Amino acid sequence: NNPGVNAGPATPQGFDGIFGVNFLGAFMLTRLLLDLLRRGGGASAPAEARVVNLSSVMHRAAQPCPEACATAPPPGSRTAGLRTDTCYGDTKLYMNLFTLELNRLEALRAPNGARRVVAAAANPGAVHSDIWRHVWAPARRLVLDPAMRALFLSTEQGCATSVAAATLPSEALLP
Repeated sequence: NNPGVNAGPATPQGFDGIFGVNFLGAFMLTRLLLDLLRRGGGASAPAEARVVNLSSVMHRAAQPCPEACATAPPPGSRTAGLRTDTCYGDTKLYMNLFTLELNRLEALRAPNGARRVVAAAANPGAVHSDIWRHVWAPARRLVLDPAMRALFLSTEQGCATSVAAATLPSEALLP
């Protein structure tokens, strides 16, 4: 699950766009696939399935208030752009908590500790990605893109933690 927006329109259901994309979408995708992941792919499938949720150091800036992120501010309102950093951080905290809870629940379901689904959170670091796609195009092109190319990891470099979280043995993952 690699959702990542820091701005955007409300979802059709009226949720804040950041909350809808960064948390609800990934949560629902995992929820809808969970039974398939538990069943596995037959005899040739690995012993466990892995759910990897992308995190961010911004979870440390979280000011958890699900009601604030869950409801989109009216378009053009004075608060429409003020929650970007805190709501983004909140969604990354929610993803981390979801990862922990999914692991806890799957461990309870597992006979003799042989879990079918293992969840991991991975922080790719500062990656030059399309997360800023909602920023005014000239500012993005003239300021953000050159700065990100110079200071941030490429997407290829940034995916290394996700690949590790998906492929390392479960024992190598931090709890």
